Amino acid sequence: MRIKFRFSLLLLFVISCQFIQAQIDSVNTYLNSAKQAYKLGDYAVSTLYFEKALVFSNNLSENHKDQKALKLEALKGLITVSGMGSAIDLSIAVYEKHRSFVFQNLCSSKQKAIKIGLINNFIAVAYHNNYTDEAIKAYQDFINYSNNCTDFRDVNKVQASANAVLAFAKLKKTKKAVELLPLLSYYVDSLPNWTKADYEKVLAKVKSKTNSSTEEIINHYKNAANDYNSSHKYSYELNVYETLLKDYAVNLSNKELMDIIEKSKIAKGKTPYYHSEQYNKMMKEFGILMLERSASEIENQQLKNYSFILVTLALLIIISLLFIANKGNREKKNVYQQLYNTEKQFKLQQEKLTQLKHNFVKQNYVISLVEKKNSSKSFYDLCESLIKNFPQLNYNIQDTYTGLTKKEIKIIYLSLLDISNKESASLLHLTYGSYRVAKNRLLKKMKCTDINHFDISIKKLLS
Repeated sequence: MRIKFRFSLLLLFVISCQFIQAQIDSVNTYLNSAKQAYKLGDYAVSTLYFEKALVFSNNLSENHKDQKALKLEALKGLITVSGMGSAIDLSIAVYEKHRSFVFQNLCSSKQKAIKIGLINNFIAVAYHNNYTDEAIKAYQDFINYSNNCTDFRDVNKVQASANAVLAFAKLKKTKKAVELLPLLSYYVDSLPNWTKADYEKVLAKVKSKTNSSTEEIINHYKNAANDYNSSHKYSYELNVYETLLKDYAVNLSNKELMDIIEKSKIAKGKTPYYHSEQYNKMMKEFGILMLERSASEIENQQLKNYSFILVTLALLIIISLLFIANKGNREKKNVYQQLYNTEKQFKLQQEKLTQLKHNFVKQNYVISLVEKKNSSKSFYDLCESLIKNFPQLNYNIQDTYTGLTKKEIKIIYLSLLDISNKESASLLHLTYGSYRVAKNRLLKKMKCTDINHFDISIKKLLS
């Protein structure tokens, strides 16, 4: 009986081990398939396989020696590949969901290296997808955790710090970015994943957000590309050339552009797993740019051919404008002279009218109007004075306004002297109302719209 029981337990153990091994094999199969798809540039398929690997690794017992390592590898791949593809939201969601698991026992964990790589990759994909706040938050969490570790060296922070520098620079927090540069510079070429080429690229990114010259920024990118080429990191070299074409093509000569394209072609040939979509896009942008420059050069050549004609025409136009301006100045001077003479004549007329009014009022108000017997004598004298001072007055009245009565002509005389309506009515032996009616009738005959129009019209009769 005991033998049978022991045999049953042994059988269950063997079956359990086989089941667990089958799960581990499934996880490894999915991980390998995901990595292969990633190399081929098929991010969608790679993401799908990393998701399946994560599900199967979660189903493993936490006590299994490989469970945490497999889960972290699946997490790292899923966060990285989905972030590099078009599923950054998935990358952020997965990172936030497993954040506590990643940071758990970070200092002493056997999987410290893969955890650091996972955090670095998340900061990188968050930054490259313009989720700079998420990138900086993950970096600050990483620094806060690592600062509590006694055996955590600066070398473990370099890659995360490099991506944080880029995120700070993109947010134009250049002061914080510059503070991290000495750390990055110190470990140049002393770490497997951190070289002078990486540092040059970071410098170019930081300086692009400052007042540094475009030439200086381009030189940093060129240095980075050359260093990547020397270290056989051709895909990184190609990324640098893409940045130069995308952001700085306008600052590069045709010779420099051709050199970049030639080097890009060589780098593409040495990167068998690098998908062609990015390279084809670069070639398309380059082609459009060269067509635009060719068209511009043709236009410039045509401008040079016609430059003499244009300059000659410009000189002729300038001479003509000067002549017209000179003529205009003379005409303007004549107009000003005419205006001055007219104003002077108008002032003289006004003075004469004022004097006539003074004499007329003095003559008619020495004694009371009621007692004055011969008011027609006053108007005769007024008429004589007006004709003497303004010889054209009567002629202008008869010529401009035919059919006016003597009374209406007297109203014009009195209005020229600016005698009030009430006083004018008394001088013409009319009631105030009758005078108003007569004056309104006169305005209609003269086709005046109002009293101001009437005043202007009668003053024109003086000259």
